[in-house]
Amino acid sequence: MDNEPDQGALFEIEGPDDDSCVWLVSGKGADAVVVNLGPRDAVAEKLAHWLCEIDFSERPCA
Repeated sequence: MDNEPDQGALFEIEGPDDDSCVWLVSGKGADAVVVNLGPRDAVAEKLAHWLCEIDFSERPCA
């Protein structure tokens, strides 16, 4: 895996929409995959926890 080139994210996060939902979008046009991740606050909490778990610094997660 060390020989593979760096690759950007294969998705975008969009929203929140009028219902306060956040969406994951991958691809474009007819090939697009769109997933409702849920309400903005719940998604933010899950993403923050996930980011903390993958943080390689020495500071502890909240």
